[in-house]
Parts: sequence; structure tokens; C-alpha cells
Amino acid sequence: MEFEKSLKFISVGVLIGGIFFGETAVGANQNNDLQLGIDSLGNAIAAWDVVDASNNRLIQVATMTASGTWSTPATLSLTGQVAESPKIIVDSSDNAVVIWTAVDATNQVMVLYASMLVAGTGGHWTTPVQISTSQCNVASDYILVVNNNKNVVALWNAVDTTTGLTNVYSAMVKIGGSWSAQKQVSQ
Repeated sequence: MEFEKSLKFISVGVLIGGIFFGETAVGANQNNDLQLGIDSLGNAIAAWDVVDASNNRLIQVATMTASGTWSTPATLSLTGQVAESPKIIVDSSDNAVVIWTAVDATNQVMVLYASMLVAGTGGHWTTPVQISTSQCNVASDYILVVNNNKNVVALWNAVDTTTGLTNVYSAMVKIGGSWSAQKQVSQ
């Protein structure tokens, strides 16, 4: 863990069409929880959490073209959030979704947020939305899956703060649409 906290840049390497693009710094400061997805055009999308110069913990993303040029990192998490542990998924139509946990300042629980990069929108990520309720404290256990019909499902473990029980929950979205309400999966 001490090694992770001492990182000052992210060195990402990607094999695209037999060409290795690597050793490119795409962020600064303390970066953790690296995630990488590649779309059908060979563009890479990286996500990570970072502690910035003001000691805020943020979720950032950057994209790399198939020719190896990285974009300037963009911050997805909301201002003032303590955000961490992003997960990324890219579908066959070049859309991407990132989810991450952030502290709900009112209830002091970890909740899930999501943002989408919809193909054909000029590389703009959607405004983050909370996909889990504030009555559930999300564990670090969560995943994303997507099918060929652009349906994305997020699945996570969380402790229900009213009952104290740990349950499995889900939410879903069609790329470009709105997330469903959280649903309890386990009994």
C-alpha cells in the first residue's frame, strides 16, 4: 500500500494493432485504482482515482487515440466528493460507462455514482448521477456488464443502514438513457 500511495504519475501501455503505446503520463499526484477499456476503433479510455494538490480524492478519465495521443485528464466526480475505486466498461458501439463510490456527506455512507461517454457526442461525459440509495453503504465489491443492445447493469454489495443486513443490489441503464432505481437482488 505504501508503494501505491507514493505514485506520482500513471504509466499506461496499450497494445493496438500490434503497436505498443506505453510509458505515457496521463495524470499526476497520487493515482490509484487504474482501469482501462478499449473501444472497437482502438481508442483507450482510462479511469483512476487521484488525490489532488488540495488533498481532494477525485475520479479522472483520459482517452487515447489509436495513434497514441492522450487527452487532458477530465474530472468526473462532483466537486467536494470523496470519490474512489472507478470501474469502466466499453461496449461494441464505442460507448463507455464509469462507476465509482463516493461519500454521501449527509448520511456518511458510500454510494455509487455513474457517468457515460456516448459515442458521437464529441467525447463529452454525462453529468454524474447517483445510482445507489443513501440508505445503503456500498462495499468495495461492484461490477459493470454491458450487452450488444447497449444495456448496462451495475451490481454491488451494500449494507442496508436500516436493517444492518448486507444485500446485493443492481441498477441498469440503456446507453444514452437514465439509470433505473436501485433494486435488491438477494433475499
